[in-house]
Amino acid sequence: MKFLLCAAVFLLKANCAVSGEMASIKSEADTFLNNYLLHLNSYLSGQDTHSVEEKTVLDVRTPSLVIQASGALLNYESEGQVVQGFTAFLDQIKTQGVGSIEWKTKQIKVLNAYAAVAHNIAVLLSERGEVIQEIGSTYVLHKNEDRWSIAMRIPHKR
Repeated sequence: MKFLLCAAVFLLKANCAVSGEMASIKSEADTFLNNYLLHLNSYLSGQDTHSVEEKTVLDVRTPSLVIQASGALLNYESEGQVVQGFTAFLDQIKTQGVGSIEWKTKQIKVLNAYAAVAHNIAVLLSERGEVIQEIGSTYVLHKNEDRWSIAMRIPHKR
């Protein structure tokens, strides 16, 4: 009986350690996504677009993949393609009057110490803070060399 009690205590402590590690990983991924949103909003506001482009290259790994709603695949194989793709997207939504983006919801599932899947609903806001549109995205996140980045993005309806 004493052995079973000791084994149960050991397993409980091990489970708590794993839960704590997963919570830490989830927190890191959450912080990454919040910083990614800050980088997008910095570009939309016109603040130092050069450094925003540099940050986007860090936010999106190469190679990476975007699966569009049409089924088309965008394969970013170089940093230049990442910058071109994201600036084209941000420039397009700017022409629609978007001044900023906010997360309405954000869910992160940690798969292991180096991978997570995130799903969010983003609200595209005008410069006056009016809702223009809500869009959904699912991200596959990858941690490499102590830095999270986007390995795949799938935009979709909410």
